[in-house]
Amino acid sequence: MTSGSEGTYTPGDLQDSGNYGKQFSDIYDSIFPHLEPAEIEWLALQVGGRTSPSVLEFGAGTGRVLVPLAERLREEGVDASLVGVDASQEMLSILAERAVPTIVPRLGNMRHYRDGRQYDLVLCVCGTLALLQEPAAQMDAMRTFSEHLAPGGLLITETHNIPWVKKLEGNGGSMFMPYPGVRRGMVIFSELEGEYWNCKQIWIDDEDIRVLPERALLIGEKRLLEMAEASGLRRVASLSALSGVPYGEESTTVVSVFEKAASS
Repeated sequence: MTSGSEGTYTPGDLQDSGNYGKQFSDIYDSIFPHLEPAEIEWLALQVGGRTSPSVLEFGAGTGRVLVPLAERLREEGVDASLVGVDASQEMLSILAERAVPTIVPRLGNMRHYRDGRQYDLVLCVCGTLALLQEPAAQMDAMRTFSEHLAPGGLLITETHNIPWVKKLEGNGGSMFMPYPGVRRGMVIFSELEGEYWNCKQIWIDDEDIRVLPERALLIGEKRLLEMAEASGLRRVASLSALSGVPYGEESTTVVSVFEKAASS
């Protein structure tokens, strides 16, 4: 791992970046499922047996990924350091309250974030990259990922699976996802507009009803690989989930693993 000066990072332009946190930071952990044991295990394996690995996640939210990963690595006796970057102070406040000593929360925009360090593992999951709604912005983010990746390190992205999105559109563009409990679930109304996916998500938890609009710029395989190649990365695996399951068109997401060339 190559280190720079701690605490001298550049968060980037945060204008209009954190509104989503104000909308649903208090229900984020209810909406997004906790990682399965197989997902935690697979992520822990990606540090490659290093004794002191470093991990950087963009779009860390409240720590859905970083917290269980940090706990698993600690259980295995691995002295890991983890940094969670998010554009929402509300999200990061919840992450900080969890008081995991190996995790450093940082406010930042993945287009322009710089901290002068390189990491063994960089994560951008849960469709976060697609929330940047311009191709140039997504390219900026990919360069950010690569710049913070140590030679021989891995980048893991999780993007929407376009065949699944198109199938949803063909079935009327709406679906209901039940959640455990009484009168709990998510109604999704979606509409494709070229490469843009407009979603209106309605969260129902008994009498608590929230409307959560979202617009994403979908990332097809060709463009994803072009951005990676332009950033000095090559894809080494294409999967359907963070558990390492092989990719299939029926999956809702595409998990891509990229490697940065080792120094000669």
